[in-house]
Amino acid sequence: MSKKDYNKYLRSPEWKAKKLLVLERDNYKCQQCGYTNNLHVHHLTYENVTNEQLDDLVTLCKRCHRSERKKKVKNTKHFIKYYKMTNRELVKNKVLTKAEKAFLYDVLAYINIETGVITSERGIPMNTKGIMKVCGIGRTLFYSITSKLIKIKLLIPILDGNNTYYRLHSNYFSCR
Repeated sequence: MSKKDYNKYLRSPEWKAKKLLVLERDNYKCQQCGYTNNLHVHHLTYENVTNEQLDDLVTLCKRCHRSERKKKVKNTKHFIKYYKMTNRELVKNKVLTKAEKAFLYDVLAYINIETGVITSERGIPMNTKGIMKVCGIGRTLFYSITSKLIKIKLLIPILDGNNTYYRLHSNYFSCR
């Protein structure tokens, strides 16, 4: 979903109704600090936007909401900095195409800092379909990109029954 479509959704009657239900459920209180002014409804996950369950949403005050977003940005910036430092040869030698770099930057926000696994915002490993959705790419491009990243040992597939999950190779990821 594009940012434009997301903002349009936030102005829709459907969103306003869900927002009201969440505010009522949470007694018009920030669920982190208990503050009752300047309340926002925060998505815990963006996997089901437009079709989210009430459990995917939580009431936060403006300050706590900003703090949640900053945590995500801080983790992402930390990883980008680390990634650039440890992968200069990949960037310098133009081993990665623009599409592959864009894919990596799209999934950065979903990488578990401790394990390197690409997860949902709730910490559950994200399967192929989920990754394609957050990156906004189709199956062909996804498999083209991931097969190369696996070949150069940047990405490791984790097979679990009918699902495939992914994590970054520990040589390229050690933020611990």
